[in-house]
Order: sequence, then C-alpha cells, then structure tokens
Amino acid sequence: MIIIYPISADISNPRFLGITPAGLVIKNGKNSTMFDLNSVTGMSVERKKKLMPLISGGILASLALLAILLFGASMNITVLVAAGMLLFYFGLYEYPVLHLTTTQTEQKIWLPHSQPITNVRPFVGLIEYYAKHKHFPVLYTSVEIQALNESLTEGGIDSLPDDRVLEFTFFAAPDSHHTSLGIDITKISNPIVIKGDGKIIGTTTYKINKEAIIDVQEPK
Repeated sequence: MIIIYPISADISNPRFLGITPAGLVIKNGKNSTMFDLNSVTGMSVERKKKLMPLISGGILASLALLAILLFGASMNITVLVAAGMLLFYFGLYEYPVLHLTTTQTEQKIWLPHSQPITNVRPFVGLIEYYAKHKHFPVLYTSVEIQALNESLTEGGIDSLPDDRVLEFTFFAAPDSHHTSLGIDITKISNPIVIKGDGKIIGTTTYKINKEAIIDVQEPK
C-alpha cells in the first residue's frame, strides 16, 4: 500500500480507499474491489444528499402528524413522528461522493458524512494526475530535524541513516524555507495517509528508505 484514504477516522478500520502497486483498492468491510490504475480514466468528488431517508422521513412524519390531527395523539403515533423526523434529519446530511470512471465501468462511492470533502480531494487529485500522465507526481516533504539536515549537508542522500524514524508531511511543491526531499511515492516503505488540510496532501511516520528520495531542494 502506498496511499491510504481512511473512510473511518481509525486508520486500522478495514474501510479505506487505497493506491497500491497492483491498482486502486476500495475496501468496505469484507468487500474489496480493485481496479487497474491504467484503466482509470477519471475521478471526481461532490457533495450529495441521500434522497431515500429525506423523502421517506418527510412522508412518515407528515402522515403521523395527520393521524394525530384526525385521531389524537398516542404513543405509537408519537414514535412514528419521531422516527420520521429522525430519518428526515439524516437525509439533510451531505456526503462526499466519489465518481470513478474506468474504461469498463462507472462507480459511485459514498463516504461518511463525517468526512469533510476537503479531506478526500488530495486522493482524487492523485488519481486524476495518474489518469492523465500515467505516473504519480513527486511529493515533497520539508526536513526540519537538525540531525537530518546535517546528514544531508555532509554526505547527501547516501548519508541518511536507514533506521531513523520520522514523521513526514507531504506537499505538492518544495518548501522555500527548509530543505525539501522529493519523494517517489511508489517506492516509500510505509503508506502515506491522505489528510487534506490547506496545502497538506498527507502524512506518514516511517523509516526513511533512500531509494524513495529522488530530489533534494535546498532553501531559497
């Protein structure tokens, strides 16, 4: 796994979108679907409401209220009113919905309403980039740990220790104020977890593997 977008806030949850060397993986509990990345022609994301609870909740609440007007209130009818309003309330939620198109099929992937749409946009951007260019963009991470800066200054990439564990935050462009490492995301040892936050694409904590570093940009 090289890229993970956790559908749940718990990364260990078996519901996620993933980009692996084998392809695009959509795992929802026990169900898992994989697509060849070269067959993907596009991906987009939009906000949508689920019409079924919205409509059914509105109808149920309306009928229950009408029954109260005609026959008076009772425990059963009151429960129906509450159930209808609850369904209607859930129908008002907006959900991020992914539209995936391949050379063979189209799919809609509904994500939980608790996931802001901004969180998934970096994942969509990576898929869109690959669909257009047939390779992933270089991602950059700023190096802010002094010991690692010294290693880069003294011996370059080859001097990086194999056992150093760091937390990386990935961006689409190098940081002009810090040394930035350009990363080939297909070669990193542990997955990048997508976390859309401003210009941030994702984060990871992993052992640095030198073969994934393909560029070093010094501060300007």
